[in-house]
Amino acid sequence: MRNHTTSCSLALALVLAATLTACSTAYQDARSSSLVKNPGGGYDEERGPGGLIKVRYAGNQAILMYQVQHYALYRCAEIAQREGSPYFALYQTLADALQDRRADTVRPTTLLGIPHAEVYIKLHPAAGPGLLSTAQTLANLKPIVFKDPT
Repeated sequence: MRNHTTSCSLALALVLAATLTACSTAYQDARSSSLVKNPGGGYDEERGPGGLIKVRYAGNQAILMYQVQHYALYRCAEIAQREGSPYFALYQTLADALQDRRADTVRPTTLLGIPHAEVYIKLHPAAGPGLLSTAQTLANLKPIVFKDPT
C-alpha cells in the first residue's frame, strides 16, 4: 500500500509540474491572448506624456520573475524597433522619467503573488549615456524569449 501511495504522489507531482510549466504566460500581446491559454497575461503599451511609452507585461501564477523581466525588456526593444529608433531610455517609474533617472533593466514586482512589470521608455535617435541599443537588446533577448521548450 505504501508503494502505491508513493507512486500516486509522485505521478501527481509530475502532472502538476508539467501543467504549471505548460501554463506559464507566453510572450504575447495581452489583447489577443486566449482566456483558456492565458487569462489576462501578456504585454501591452500606451502613449504617455512627453513622448514616453508605458510598457507593461503581466504574467500568471506559473511564470517566473526573470521571464517577466526579459519579456518586458524585449517588448520595449520591439517598440523602439517598430518606431525606427536605434536607442531607447528605460525608466522604472514615471517619476524616474521626469527626472531622467535611466535604468539598465526591468525590475518586475508581484501583485497578489503574480509577477508583472511596468516601465516607461523614451526613444532616441543616437547613442548616449544610459541608453539601451535596440538591436543589441533584441539580439541578446531573442534566444531567451523564444527559446525552444524541447
